[in-house]
Amino acid sequence: MKGKVKPLNPRSCIGCRKREDPMTLLRVVSIDGKLTPDPDRTLPGRGAWVHMECVVKAVERLAFGRALKVDQFLDSSLLTAYALSKSN
Repeated sequence: MKGKVKPLNPRSCIGCRKREDPMTLLRVVSIDGKLTPDPDRTLPGRGAWVHMECVVKAVERLAFGRALKVDQFLDSSLLTAYALSKSN
């Protein structure tokens, strides 16, 4: 069955909880306690999905820790800087 493209499963944004096509969401992973944006969707590990405009809301709700199943404090400075640079 070469040539057929498998459709992507919808993902839920952890900020607003809307289900969307993964191409419209940013994948985020935790690397050494830092929330790291994964725009290419290639970094290893469990990922959380979020709209760019929902990043701040998800950080305020502490949604990344729950979604990534991490008990430690997660530094969101890299992620928020990335989101702010892409929103302009």
